[in-house]
Amino acid sequence: MADAPAPIVAEIQGLYGPISVPEILIQKLWLRGDFQQEGLKTLQGEPVAVLHPGKWNRLGGPDFLGAELEIAGRRRVGDVEVHFYQKDWWRHGHDANPRFRNVVLHVLVFDPARDEPPARDPGGAPIPTLLLAPYFTEDIEAYALRDAWMALEQRDVLDLVAPLLALPLEQRRDRLRALALERWQQKVRFAQRRLETAGSWSAALHSFTLEVLGLRRNRGPMSGLAERFPLPELEARVRNEGVEAVTEALYRLEDGNWTLSGQRPANHPRARLRQYLSLVAAQPDWPQAVRRWLEAQNWAGAPECSTQTFRRQHRLNPLLAELRQEVMAGAIGGTRFTTLFVDAFCPLIAAELQAQDAWWQPWFHSPCGDLPDALGDYLRLAEVQDRSWPACNGWGQGALERLLTHELQPWQPVTA
Repeated sequence: MADAPAPIVAEIQGLYGPISVPEILIQKLWLRGDFQQEGLKTLQGEPVAVLHPGKWNRLGGPDFLGAELEIAGRRRVGDVEVHFYQKDWWRHGHDANPRFRNVVLHVLVFDPARDEPPARDPGGAPIPTLLLAPYFTEDIEAYALRDAWMALEQRDVLDLVAPLLALPLEQRRDRLRALALERWQQKVRFAQRRLETAGSWSAALHSFTLEVLGLRRNRGPMSGLAERFPLPELEARVRNEGVEAVTEALYRLEDGNWTLSGQRPANHPRARLRQYLSLVAAQPDWPQAVRRWLEAQNWAGAPECSTQTFRRQHRLNPLLAELRQEVMAGAIGGTRFTTLFVDAFCPLIAAELQAQDAWWQPWFHSPCGDLPDALGDYLRLAEVQDRSWPACNGWGQGALERLLTHELQPWQPVTA
């Protein structure tokens, strides 16, 4: 029996920093049909309908066998090969491998360069190519996070935490802290690029906030709305039409793109849009109000200490309550507000003020935002939390980085 091929991984720039995405994730998306099915077209402009994705082949040869497709109105039965890049077809020698003679569709994630030759079968015939990324309903990072969390929730968490438990307590904490620091640095770098792309603090915070409110399942549609409606235009519509009317109008604009299954009522995109528009109505220039509040905090030079000590000495929890209630009019609360603080406010202000070190500790010691329950189980089993080091964003981010990178190799303590 042939061995399973070695895993293929691409490094992509996710919303909050670079992550490694395995090609097997894209294969899962194809198998599940986890992308927009209507309007599929090949790079050659031919319409495609997926009648059956094929049998997933985890051994040598094409990724999917016996797929049933309709291409340019013609029914085709054959194999499907999935790659990140078009050049992978040639780099892997598929053009000369007889196993690939029945491939009827080449599925890509990234757009090929103009001078890249299209895939050809071993007989030299061109193979239709489908670029899948434009039909994703979420960005790749969101897919990767969801897949990783599903794996965490389906596996015995004790199996995942066992290598960490083999280390002494302080090394366990050092390891998760070092991984959290990696995520923090990634987030600040990406926040800097977001500021440059958006062109202003207010524009960056506007888009960031809508994406956070969309969380994983609806971040794409929320991002699209932020791009179509800059904050000044949105504020004018809310002032003239009211929160409810604008909520319904924006919701209808993305009708068909929302993911509603499994959503709790509080996470329904209509409810999240209403929250944001209520903030805009109550505080039209809210990004600048948030910036003034952030600039007024003085955490630079704070010595490294435990979470309990930092929260007590710097009044972290009362200050976050002040930010939520007074600066943001209480429009967004709960874990979604905390996620907004750690995933948007902290990285953006650190990038804007070039104050990465000053904002590292409040980011680490903040309460947790939206993290899966299984990650909480992981941390409890890892036994890194106690009265001095209670649950916090840093522990959750460190554990998440460990999961995403499959970081289970022998490790030596690192000093941040």
